[in-house]
Amino acid sequence: RPMAVPLATRTRCSRSWCSARSDTRRCASCSARPERMQREEEEGRAVVLVGACGAGKTTVGALLAAELNEREAKRIPRAGDRRRQGWRFVDADDHHPRENVLKMRRGEALTDADRAPWLLSLHEVLHSELRGGSSGSSVVLACSALKRSYRSLLRDGRPPPQPPPPPSPDSGEGNGGSHPPLHIQFVCLNPPRGEMERRVRMREGHFMPASLVASQLEALELGDDLAAVIGGEGEHRPQSPEETVRRVVDAIHPW
Repeated sequence: RPMAVPLATRTRCSRSWCSARSDTRRCASCSARPERMQREEEEGRAVVLVGACGAGKTTVGALLAAELNEREAKRIPRAGDRRRQGWRFVDADDHHPRENVLKMRRGEALTDADRAPWLLSLHEVLHSELRGGSSGSSVVLACSALKRSYRSLLRDGRPPPQPPPPPSPDSGEGNGGSHPPLHIQFVCLNPPRGEMERRVRMREGHFMPASLVASQLEALELGDDLAAVIGGEGEHRPQSPEETVRRVVDAIHPW
């Protein structure tokens, strides 16, 4: 006899007149798709490449978006598929407020308070892309997002509650903000520290100095909210951007 799925883990039916909850692909009462599953099929998707400065997020992100667009163009459509608007690359550095840029130019590390408005603005960018129109576009975002709380801001539009409140059967799945959490996969790029410092020193016209690599690595939190960590201890040879893209694709598929 199959074990019953707790009510808190089930999703509400997408039909307004049906109050049932289900853990399956179809509602047991009226055969509609549960609300969360329907939403994930209709909205775009996001891959966020996280890591310290010099990890290769921008280079790999642009290549990854091109690779995913090429793969999606070759995919044979299934019945009922909605045509998406493809993958777009977004660099979080382009969205920093001027005060943050000036602070980093002076070699000063950003605080949580400095980063919060920036991360919230990126959440709105992702929300607009993924859920805009009848079928949202998908996004590859290059963003340091060093801490778990930063990644929660990107996904949920608010920091995680401390401690989390007990789930309520009638509360739905919302995040307490203006819209439900976004469907995001986080992948951390973590090449050797010396390679990251070398890359940052080689940059021209960028506001981030190599002296901030150490403080960013100290702040980096690796956790189970990451789909994969590429690099780290035991990998002393930096990989090419193309190799890294292949590893990211392997980590995020299937969706």
